[in-house]
Amino acid sequence: MLSSIPIWVYLLFFGLLYLGIRRCVTSTMKLSRLIILPAALLWLSLDGLWHSLHLTYHSIWIYVLAIIIGCGLGLLHVKKTQIRADKIQHLIEIPGDWTYLILIMAIFIINFAIHYVIAVSPSVTHAPLLVMSILFISGLVIGLTIGRNGCYLFKFMQAPHVPLTLPHK
Repeated sequence: MLSSIPIWVYLLFFGLLYLGIRRCVTSTMKLSRLIILPAALLWLSLDGLWHSLHLTYHSIWIYVLAIIIGCGLGLLHVKKTQIRADKIQHLIEIPGDWTYLILIMAIFIINFAIHYVIAVSPSVTHAPLLVMSILFISGLVIGLTIGRNGCYLFKFMQAPHVPLTLPHK
């Protein structure tokens, strides 16, 4: 069955793995990345779920509740993390953290599993327990990202200015 997976899926997996491993070390980035990543993940998640699953008003509430729980957990995770902020260039230095690797791989695996199960058995999109589980896990992962990055944005606003530079690529 793995032979029918398009090559771009493997390339995406290894690209995300590379990005996740890079975030395991302290990195300096543009502040806009903290906003763009959660927004893009939320949009991709909603788009994928909307087109893949049979959603009801109740199932959407499960997703929203999971996002709220995830935001709280993400905030708690980085609450004591120290950052450095360049307020002039809008740069932020974030210490390395292996949980970003786990989050990005979890998002990939969840989406891969959803699409795989639906391709094998399209009728599962109407199984309430599976739909609720997928929505809760997806919402939790998205919420973790939003909570973490939201906390980092708040820390940026509170931090004193420190000159930073982006790494050369």
